[in-house]
Amino acid sequence: MEYLAGPVDSPYGQIRAQRGHPAPWTEVFDQIHIEIGNEAWNWAPAYAYGGWNGPEYWTGLFEQAKAKLAEYAGAAEKLTFQIGAQNYNTWLGASLLSHHAQAGDSYAIAPYIIHSMSSAQGNFNDEDLFSWLYGWVWHLNTNGPMQAVADMIAASANPDLDIAIYEVNHHITGGDAPVEPRNRAVTSLGGALNAINHMLLMLERYDVRVQNFFSLIQESYNDIGLWGSLLSMKSGQERYRPTFLALVMANQVLAGDLLAVQRGGEDPGWTSSFDYDGEAVSLQVPYLHAYATRDGGGRGLILLNLHRSSALPVQLNLPAAVQGNTAERWQLLGDSIAADNELSHQAQVHIQSDELSDFADGVVLQLPAHSMTVLSWQDLP
Repeated sequence: MEYLAGPVDSPYGQIRAQRGHPAPWTEVFDQIHIEIGNEAWNWAPAYAYGGWNGPEYWTGLFEQAKAKLAEYAGAAEKLTFQIGAQNYNTWLGASLLSHHAQAGDSYAIAPYIIHSMSSAQGNFNDEDLFSWLYGWVWHLNTNGPMQAVADMIAASANPDLDIAIYEVNHHITGGDAPVEPRNRAVTSLGGALNAINHMLLMLERYDVRVQNFFSLIQESYNDIGLWGSLLSMKSGQERYRPTFLALVMANQVLAGDLLAVQRGGEDPGWTSSFDYDGEAVSLQVPYLHAYATRDGGGRGLILLNLHRSSALPVQLNLPAAVQGNTAERWQLLGDSIAADNELSHQAQVHIQSDELSDFADGVVLQLPAHSMTVLSWQDLP
């Protein structure tokens, strides 16, 4: 804490200055996240490696850290402290929170998408494969494991704990399916839409504002295209997986406040009936997903069309007049839902950008099949 916030003449402030940064880091960053613990799920005696059982771990460390921060004016409000748990196993989580719920500001998990693929699932065609994947994310965020985590926190001694995501991605590493369908799921345009929708649903439904995608660089894991989202940073040879492009597009408008989106008229969807983590689930999933933001006079809208083969129209009823009746538009597009940007061939998925004119209340947009559209505009002052 002294290294982050202490004056230059303090012992660790001096070390910071010797490394080239005399000013406290709390004067540079609006927010600094301190996470202690990593995947406290193992079966060592008394969870020794996870450490959650002892008062010397999260509670003791966080109390000492916060006491130290109190010595530096304005520093405490810049830091949040995360209890580093792991997945959405609520039995382990409840045990952990019974000891440490009041220690931190947030509870960090890694809600990965799909841990296993069977040989039967590996034989799915594109329609069934992505129906299964998209349905899993919808289940996870509506009445499934994410809701269980939220309920667990609400029942703890600190119901105000935020949920944070220390890492998330697909995780299709188990099961006996061959490599090809796994790669089709995780490296494709369809997989990118699934990952970004998962992250946006967690933001919308569980107020999860701190999310880290895992990861930046890695080509493969056991020949499966995990975990990296960026394959090459060489100048002139950059190669981005579709998920990286989806994250870039979302971050164009993820600022300020997330707004409620009211849906009306036809709201097409499909019935997704599959086995999710050993549980037979049948649920209705909408093809269209919409997320709106406002940052001062600036507005943003993220639109996903999860239909595997058909474009769908949407009419936008805007809350205010639009400055210049124009909006910037970015679209993530590929010729097929299975298109990817792997190094074995030319990139197949791209961001297409343009400016929309005549953008006003009632405008109708055609959303291409298996696509992501991001809009940005300014309210008329």
